[in-house]
Amino acid sequence: MWALAFGAALGACGDSPEERFAQAQAAAKQKDEAAFKGFFTEKSAALLRGFERAGKRSKLWYTRNLFALLPSGEVDEVFVKDNFALITVKSGAKKKEVRMYKQNGQWAIDLFSLDTLWAPLEKQ
Repeated sequence: MWALAFGAALGACGDSPEERFAQAQAAAKQKDEAAFKGFFTEKSAALLRGFERAGKRSKLWYTRNLFALLPSGEVDEVFVKDNFALITVKSGAKKKEVRMYKQNGQWAIDLFSLDTLWAPLEKQ
């Protein structure tokens, strides 16, 4: 009985990085903003909220579509070491990297490492 309870506790440790990424993609596809923000690190989620507040106040939006910040495509490779995961997402011939960190027992996406976050600045 003790071994069964211990095994159940280990299984409840949270989803894998691939599963969390797929869940984030599903939230983006459904345009569920509250759920979507929950898949990012605490600092990343704070930046997303800041983008929203600044856009509403100034009518100057850094990005109007928060969901487009997450790369679309299929998970091609996954590297996990301790509390860090690097996911390579493949869409056609292009590959994008997504860094994730374990926070509060769940894998969370690091917005700051996404190329799409910085893309508007490169157009200047």
